[in-house]
Amino acid sequence: MLRRTVLTVQGSQYTGHAFTGGVLKDHGIRITVDGRGRAIGGIMIQRLWRTVKCGDIYIKEHETVEQPVDGLKISSRSYNKERRHQSLGDKTPAEVYFEGSELGRAA
Repeated sequence: MLRRTVLTVQGSQYTGHAFTGGVLKDHGIRITVDGRGRAIGGIMIQRLWRTVKCGDIYIKEHETVEQPVDGLKISSRSYNKERRHQSLGDKTPAEVYFEGSELGRAA
């Protein structure tokens, strides 16, 4: 079974039942909420967003909503399937995530 997790910040829009009991749980997504005062709680996602923004969003003049959406898709594919990460032993996140799984062999 594919496990999905989402890390959210503390805030009523993210901790209310409509989000946690409805949207996330209905889609089989496990919820983790970062503890207050943890300096490193969202460091990985912050680094990802910095990479996306500096590599696409900030350097291009987008004229339509579709253009940055397409840029996010390209950035996501590159970050997960093409860009090797030193912290992952020079593997891509996709290689690490799907390593040894049925999905990895099918891809």
